[in-house]
Parts: sequence; C-alpha cells; structure tokens
Amino acid sequence: MKEIIKEILSVVLDVPMHELDDFSSTQTLEQWDSLNHMKIIAALEEHFSVSFTEQETLEMQSVKLIEYTISCHLSCPPE
Repeated sequence: MKEIIKEILSVVLDVPMHELDDFSSTQTLEQWDSLNHMKIIAALEEHFSVSFTEQETLEMQSVKLIEYTISCHLSCPPE
C-alpha cells in the first residue's frame, strides 16, 4: 500500500518516488500545497475505493498518516 501512496504523491507532486518516505509531509514538501492536497485525496479515494471524512482529509498530512487512514478504511468495519 505504501508504494501505491508514494506513487500517487510522486505523480501529483511531480517528485521522484525515491525522495518520498514515511515522514514526507505538507511540512517537508513545498509542492504539497492545498490544491495538490485535494488532488492527492481524490486520487487516493479513487484508487482505494474509499471516501474520507472532512476530518480525515485535514489530518492526512504525511505519507504515514495517509497509510494509517487508508488501512483503517480497508480493515475496520464501518461504524
């Protein structure tokens, strides 16, 4: 899953995949602005067939947090 997330970020942000790690975030990547954040969210929702809440969208500010949120959607039963 992490490789897919990194691939999506790489395409949207135009950053080589090898430069992305768990700690890549809105704070460490200049290209990860609010517009690109929404593009990332849309691409993730489409690829993983999930729908994020507004709160989740705001919280997914790093590769690690994105992976955690998607894992929850794929493995946790709906509330």
